[in-house]
Amino acid sequence: MPPVTLRSGVQVPANILYREAKQGDAKAWLFDTLSVLGYTMARTPSPELASANIENRMRRNKFTMVAFDELSRVLQPRNYGSKRKLTEQAEVVWSQIIQIMSDPVWPTPVIASGTLDLIETLELHNSRTGETVARGDMNRRADITTLPALTMDDAEALEAYLHQPAFPKWRVV
Repeated sequence: MPPVTLRSGVQVPANILYREAKQGDAKAWLFDTLSVLGYTMARTPSPELASANIENRMRRNKFTMVAFDELSRVLQPRNYGSKRKLTEQAEVVWSQIIQIMSDPVWPTPVIASGTLDLIETLELHNSRTGETVARGDMNRRADITTLPALTMDDAEALEAYLHQPAFPKWRVV
């Protein structure tokens, strides 16, 4: 990847954090993210403490992009007994992603990939706050894209799809 040019004109070498999500809840996902960022801890921190530490580590490491692959493993509806529990988990995950993207010191583009269930978690409605999980900030900062179900057997179709003129404008999947 080419270097990233900051507003000041300074170029920063590409520094990408790629993490494949494991099965578990949002708290385990935060714990895993912290550990890959080099944060050592004796026990799983609260989402608020984890979020502050992730923000700190993101700034320190100066990542130019973050990719969370298979995030639907964390936000899989069948993992939770109720829609309320899924909504709580989705709020933790999407709030962290919003924070990474909108950090005033070091905003970082994020790619979150997974199954169609992942997209549906953005529209979950929190009965306590009256807001959707995605909120306006996520909708302003993200482009949601659904890729066709193609396999390597469809290599020509996949290549043609990826070389469409619209492809470079996509930011978050």
